[in-house]
Amino acid sequence: KLDKLNSYSLEFDQDTVCDVCRLPDSEEDNEMVFCDGCNMCVHQACYGIEKIPQGSWLCAPCDFGGPQFRPECVLCPNSMGAMKATKNYRYWAHVACALWIPEVGFGDPIKMEPIINLNKIPPAKWQLTCSLCKEKRGCCFQC
Repeated sequence: KLDKLNSYSLEFDQDTVCDVCRLPDSEEDNEMVFCDGCNMCVHQACYGIEKIPQGSWLCAPCDFGGPQFRPECVLCPNSMGAMKATKNYRYWAHVACALWIPEVGFGDPIKMEPIINLNKIPPAKWQLTCSLCKEKRGCCFQC
């Protein structure tokens, strides 16, 4: 695949991955898209981008508050990455976190926004300590 890319004289960064699925590959009709505000990278399908706009594109946080706006994820202790908001923009969550917590969903699954059903997460999940980061912030998912 690299030989094919090199033959087209395209710039290719092996470290570039989608901020939702963590995979590097683009496919036809599912391109990698970079935010012109924060440079976050996502696949169209992973972030709910139905059509790549001509010109610049901003992720939801940059579109809402500018490139300096870094909301905290209500579901984990990290603040960087591919996030979407709840309907009232009060809370933000990573798309990946919303996909991993079974109770959480998206009002529009195609656009993957707004984040819904945070209130359906059992209170006990908010009290667990994460086995990865060892922190007791956010909502842990369980096997």
